[in-house]
Amino acid sequence: MISRCAHPGCGRPFKYLHEGQVFVLPVGQASQNAQRNLIEELYFLCADCKRTHTIIVREGQPVVVPLKNKNRIAPRGKEDGDAA
Repeated sequence: MISRCAHPGCGRPFKYLHEGQVFVLPVGQASQNAQRNLIEELYFLCADCKRTHTIIVREGQPVVVPLKNKNRIAPRGKEDGDAA
């Protein structure tokens, strides 16, 4: 059951589906014989957190990660294609 925002620094209570985003993620570990022992679980990011973060599965566990912002302004001299 979803009760709060999955972002560790937030914790806003889940109230309505239209206020944020619900993720259905497979969690668990794949077994040796290619049979998957995965269970789908629900996770929620509030409207504020979904603008800056998403949830991925890493090593069978859900992880809240920042979104990659393609429109972000690069620091001077560090634009795409510039030599480091």
